[in-house]
Amino acid sequence: MNILLLAGGVLFSALAQVILKVSARFPAWSLRWLAVTAGGAAMYGASFLIYSFLLRKADLSRISPIMTSATALLVVLAGVLLFGEPLTARKGFGIALGLAAILLLAK
Repeated sequence: MNILLLAGGVLFSALAQVILKVSARFPAWSLRWLAVTAGGAAMYGASFLIYSFLLRKADLSRISPIMTSATALLVVLAGVLLFGEPLTARKGFGIALGLAAILLLAK
């Protein structure tokens, strides 16, 4: 498994979600909303292409959970750091479980 491609796929997926959160601040169908939303869609597209390529080289049972868990971790951290969302004990426990899952599946 190419770790750089995996990291890129996770980063693009997490960026897509953050960008779409930002786009929600603009009036729907305005030029700014369309531009930012298109950027988020492009990030999802890039993530999908990387994911598709990785599936040719590695097992679905490893790639999918790692990408999903790592993306969720980054999105939670972005929510806390960029948008001031609360980091509850429940979210902290979820982050710990996600990290454990990534470590166990990466071996």
